[in-house]
Amino acid sequence: MRKLFMLAVLTMFAVGISFAQTEQQQGQAGGGDVKQQIMQWMDAGREAALKGDTSWSEKHMADDFVGVSVMGERINGKSEAVSRMKEGKIKYQTIDVQDRDVRVHGDSAIYIGRARLKATRDGKDISGEYLGTWIWAKQGGEWKLVASQSTRAMEPAAASK
Repeated sequence: MRKLFMLAVLTMFAVGISFAQTEQQQGQAGGGDVKQQIMQWMDAGREAALKGDTSWSEKHMADDFVGVSVMGERINGKSEAVSRMKEGKIKYQTIDVQDRDVRVHGDSAIYIGRARLKATRDGKDISGEYLGTWIWAKQGGEWKLVASQSTRAMEPAAASK
């Protein structure tokens, strides 16, 4: 569970294919402020992942969070995600965010990012480049992380000779 969460957090911070969003798209409800706040939360989540700290997840994940790890495993609920993190099977040495962006759509927001990480899972190297998507939703007046999915980035195709 921790590995999935950590990969999700890692990916969420690391991943970020830039998407342009105009002030008009952000709306009059302060979309730009929401975008910046989510970026800050994701940065804090990356730092928590590097330390193996579950407090970020306990605070920012919705109780009914659902995630899909890079290994294709489903994470059902915040309690499962936090439990997996506490197991400590994934250890991050670095999470280098390459690109990221947030799109705000009313009471929901999508964070997409790309990151290069150095990490191990159960002692085996899982380092590489990952893409991730994190879905945030406003629940009871607070923004919560409700879903995420992480995917190992494909290597660029070899140039034909």
